[in-house]
Parts: sequence; C-alpha cells; structure tokens
Amino acid sequence: MALSFQAGWKRCNIARATQQPKALSSPENVDKGQRASVMCQVMHGVRKMRKAIAAGNLEGATHIFLQRAEAALQGDFRSGTDMCDMLLVICGRTGDVELATKLLDRMVTVGMPCGRVAHNSMIFALCNTGRIQEAAEHLLMKVPQTTVTTAMYNQVLRNCAHTGNVDLFKECLQYMMTKGIDHDEDTWVERLRISGQQGEGHVAECWKDYLSASACVGYKASCARVMALQRCGSAEATSLAVREMADNIWHELAGDDRKAAKESLLKAFNAAICAAERSSRHDLVKSLLLQMRNWSIQPDIYTYNSLHRTMAKTGGSSADSEVLLQEMREHGVIPNDHSFAQLLQRHSDAGDCEGAEKAWQRMQAAGPVLDELVLQLLSLTPHKELCILYYCC
Repeated sequence: MALSFQAGWKRCNIARATQQPKALSSPENVDKGQRASVMCQVMHGVRKMRKAIAAGNLEGATHIFLQRAEAALQGDFRSGTDMCDMLLVICGRTGDVELATKLLDRMVTVGMPCGRVAHNSMIFALCNTGRIQEAAEHLLMKVPQTTVTTAMYNQVLRNCAHTGNVDLFKECLQYMMTKGIDHDEDTWVERLRISGQQGEGHVAECWKDYLSASACVGYKASCARVMALQRCGSAEATSLAVREMADNIWHELAGDDRKAAKESLLKAFNAAICAAERSSRHDLVKSLLLQMRNWSIQPDIYTYNSLHRTMAKTGGSSADSEVLLQEMREHGVIPNDHSFAQLLQRHSDAGDCEGAEKAWQRMQAAGPVLDELVLQLLSLTPHKELCILYYCC
C-alpha cells in the first residue's frame, strides 16, 4: 500500500513539473485540484474511521465523520459513500435511528448511491430500538429490488419471531416469496422459531417444507426445530427430533464446522431434557443423557440443573444432589446459584438445618449469590424458616 502511494505521488510531481503555467491556472484544472483535495480528506477519514471501528471506538469514528461530513457529501465518488456507509453501520449498532435517517436522506438528496450496507444498517438500527414495524416498512417500500438481500429479510423475520409478531412475520415472508428472494438456512431457522408459537402441527408442516426445499439438513435448522417443539411442550416429539438431528448432522460433527455443530447439538439436547423434565418424563431424561454420552456431547450447567430438578421430582435426597455436584466439578462445570438451591431444598425437605447451613457456607465460598428465583424456590419448601435464615444471613 505504501509503495503504490509513493509511486502515485512521484507521478503526480512529474506531471506537475511538465505542465505549462497556463494549463495550471485553467478553470478545469482548478476544479480537478479541488476535487482531489476533497477526495484526499475523505480517504484519510475513511482510514481513520476503520481504525476507530476496529478498536471499538464508535464515538471516535462518529466524531471523525462529522469533521469531514461536508467533504464526504460534496461528491459522488466512492470514498464518500464508504464513509457514509461506515457511519450508518455505527448507527445500526448503537440504534441511532435519527442520525441514520438524516444521513440516508442527505445521501439521496446529493445523489449518492444508497447500497446494501446503507439500507441494511438502517433496518438494523430500527430493529435494535424495537421499531420492527418501521423496519418492515423500510424493507418493503424503500429498498430497491436490485439492492434487497436475504439477510435484510432475515433481520426483520428474526425480530418478528423474537417478539412473537406472527402477522408481520407472515406479511414479510409472503412479500419475500412474491419477489423471488431465496431462502437460506437462517430464513428457515426463523420460520421454525415462529412455528413453535403456533403449535406442533405448524412445526411439522414447516419442517416438511424445509426438507423438500433443502439439499441437505443443516444443524441450525435442526436445532430450531427442536427448540420449537420444546416450546410446544411436546416431550416425546422433542426427544425424537433431537435423535433425528444427531443422525442427520453426523457429517458436520466430523467436518470444519464440528465445534458449532456440537454446540448446536448440546443446545438441542438441553431443550429436549428440559421438555422431558417439565413433563415429568424421567425415563426420557435418562435416555437423552445416555445418548449425549454416546455422541460425546459434554453436559453443561443447563443440563445438570435440569437433572437436579428431575432428581427433586423423583424423590432424590441431599446425598444424590451431592453426587451430582461432584460429577459437575469432575467435568469442569462450575455449579451456579440454581445448582446450590436444589441442594438447599433437599436439606430443607428433610429438615436438616445443619446440612443446609454447611451447604450455604459452601455456596458463599463458591461465589454464587441467591437471586429472587432461588429465594422463591426455597420459600415453597416445607421448612420456610430455613429460607428466612439464609436470606437474613
């Protein structure tokens, strides 16, 4: 990069030395010189903004832009667009809709092209501030067909699924299909997520459509299916789905994405175990845990806490909880406040004040602190005085 700059600077000096004095003062060359000066300012600003963004200094990057805003908006050259795009990216991350709107309008006024980065950042800013309806309107009404991408639709669909806005989700999906915008894996993930709010039948129908449209089964969509079925409350269907997922993505568990695939499979197993535990299907919990071990999937804190709750429902003692806590430590899983709360509850159920006091001291030494959910759990035990004693400590 330094050599090309030096070579260009040398050529510029040679050309300047060979030009006639009259040519140097011509209006055409003066205009070129002014444009070159403006472009130099903008390119320098672009480099400084990139460094600031890479360092996470979004405020500094915004300040750099504001110093060179007029220069960036004077011409229609590429560097000015890059600079505006970078500021729009910052607006998207910080949710500054007002600044993004003003900048986008200004770009349109001066004739500067508004590409995918600009529109995607605007949609991101609107979604970041919970203005999903406005984000959908911007996507459907203001983004040109030549600029729109699947990622833009996914951004809106993701927020609709997160907030449970089924009607807006359907509208955007219908518009997407009408315009011939291709689905990718993330699109199907959001479709499966929203189907979990509509019932098990919708999940099955969506999964059938996914299988017919996709050449191979991906771990992201498979995990989304499991999570959707868990939301429906179907322990048997969730357990079956996670088994199918493990069989379908075995090739990815041995490929380049094996780490991400294993994390997704762990998340799916946790969802299935949680669904089984809530339905009091303790046989399914044991079966799923055995399958996790067969697939070399290491349980995490969420898995073990579900096992703690299952143990409580099956009449497990404080000794059983101690064995499970020891197993957690042996596998490098640090117990949290919910893990200790289950142990405290076992002691409380048995009326063992001394054991509960020792468990409380261990919990304080380990670091976790009781939160409102744990205190509520303890308050439901037969010996509420233990909960009051721990809370007062």
